Amino acid sequence: MKVLDIFNSYITYYWRVSSHNPKQVTLAYFLGKLSEKYKDDVLNIRTHEYKWYKEGKIPKKQYQAAKEQKLPCVCPSAIFEDRRQIGLEREKTGILIIDIDDQPNPEKVKRDVMQLPYVFLSSLSVSGEGVFCGVWYNKDNDIYRTFRALEEEFLKIGYRIDPSCTDITRARYVSYDTNMLVKLEVEMFDKMSEHIEKEQNNDYEYAPIDKETLKLLVKTVWYLVDVLNYGSAKLEYYIPFDDSHNNYVTEYDYHTWMCDGFRLATIGNDKIGLALFDKISMNANNYQGKEDVKENFEKFKHYSKADGNYSYYFSLAKRLIGKDWKKVVEDKYK
Repeated sequence: MKVLDIFNSYITYYWRVSSHNPKQVTLAYFLGKLSEKYKDDVLNIRTHEYKWYKEGKIPKKQYQAAKEQKLPCVCPSAIFEDRRQIGLEREKTGILIIDIDDQPNPEKVKRDVMQLPYVFLSSLSVSGEGVFCGVWYNKDNDIYRTFRALEEEFLKIGYRIDPSCTDITRARYVSYDTNMLVKLEVEMFDKMSEHIEKEQNNDYEYAPIDKETLKLLVKTVWYLVDVLNYGSAKLEYYIPFDDSHNNYVTEYDYHTWMCDGFRLATIGNDKIGLALFDKISMNANNYQGKEDVKENFEKFKHYSKADGNYSYYFSLAKRLIGKDWKKVVEDKYK
């Protein structure tokens, strides 16, 4: 595939991340003219809010707010005619933007990922320390199994990609990079994970989470997006947390369990939900102990904006089903 054709593909443009009434622009316009137009804003955020956040002077939400207030964004993976909501996409574009965050040498990362035959561009994110890369994939394939296969491919060259990239409604803020890398031609990524779905013959599944909650009986849950009727999501079981399993647990697994924790939180099952959140958080870089997890869990449960992964699933739920998200999830599992 000629990359020029991909660059001439239309994607969805929003003046601000919360805007409705989007426009369609080409990927080339987003990466070129729009990037140049907002260069000063990007560099200002990079050298001020992001730097202050990394130094601990401001919370992450203040850095995020700066992007929300100053920068336009696009949805590169789908064409929307109104708000960014799963099920409202007119069509998929075949473009998947992958994030690799917090890298000490982002220029090396950019060069490394360009060795993959299906990556057609790599560039700096707004922070200047993360890298985003463009993948041309078969849009007829299941997005979750495609992402899982991509995750395995990137791990082979030593990089862990952001699991939230599976969300086709995800916004991509305009960025700026004087050294964006681009290929002339690229191969289509046509792999899907060989993950085998399990059969379900009853309504319940034992979930050995840890010694304190071992053998607690809980309902089997779906991915959060499937709770919200996104057809391509797959049924998953809880997987035991133990030393042998941790050798191959991926970030994608942890985000699946985060979805499970969300569902449990909405029906008030504190004991299991908090245990899940604690186990997931132990594998996060910013883990600060059970009390910190409990505090975030309480914020999450009471619909307040929390930091990190919690806020991602909370905002996703609100965006997809609006103010009645809690009732919808409860009705699904009553």
